[in-house]
Amino acid sequence: MKYFFGKLGILINMAFISAWHLSVGHFIALGNMRNVEKRQNNCSNVLQSEMTMKKCPFCAEEIQDAAIKCKHCGEFLDGSGQRRSAEENIQWYFRTSVIVLALACVGPMALPLIWWRPKTSKAWKIGLTVGILVLSWVLFEATMEAFRTIQEYYEIIEGL
Repeated sequence: MKYFFGKLGILINMAFISAWHLSVGHFIALGNMRNVEKRQNNCSNVLQSEMTMKKCPFCAEEIQDAAIKCKHCGEFLDGSGQRRSAEENIQWYFRTSVIVLALACVGPMALPLIWWRPKTSKAWKIGLTVGILVLSWVLFEATMEAFRTIQEYYEIIEGL
């Protein structure tokens, strides 16, 4: 029996992580569906409007008249490059995309990345921590209930 519960403990951990990934994957899929709808609307608007072209002052390639950044050389045409470079000075592990990826992979174990991030306000840090911990607890309880049900099924099968 000791061997069985040792395996059960491993299964509980695996199911908890799997439940976390499934819930995060669901939200990612919903976000992607919304982005596809937005892109389709943007494409139809571009096709309807008249496309005028101009030359990039940095590389002299043809670009759209309303372009903010050249798709060929990557230079910003409106001078907003300084604003972007300040964002790029942040260390890679404090970038939003890395934190979201870490939360999706390891759940609450990525909370130190949020708390050590210098640009996040304390209110956001507290709110995100509470939300992540509540979501983790709900997923843990759902996983434990699933394992209780499986254990009841094992007992029924052993009784036959």
